[in-house]
Amino acid sequence: MSDALEQFRQAMTSAGLTPPDTLHGDGKLHRYSTDGKPSHKNGWYFLHLDGTPWGQAGSWDVNGGEPVCHWCAKSDTAITQGERDTQRAQQQAMKAQRDAQQE
Repeated sequence: MSDALEQFRQAMTSAGLTPPDTLHGDGKLHRYSTDGKPSHKNGWYFLHLDGTPWGQAGSWDVNGGEPVCHWCAKSDTAITQGERDTQRAQQQAMKAQRDAQQE
């Protein structure tokens, strides 16, 4: 699991995001400060470690909060259609949660 956490951290960094010190792979939406000010929760991510590890991340300072980091432990050619469907359903649920929080 720690390998997946590190891969996700690297993907966030490659996407131009500053990851938090601690990542949680519980599939829940996590908000965190990207500028060192604890009250500024401008960064967000979620990471699923069950099944095929995958996650997304973004920042309100980058692309208006839309995801800029899309990461999966498997390549597009190695992932099965069932795994892809599960990820899509989880992604839609997380988007609905983000939209609700934004309103």
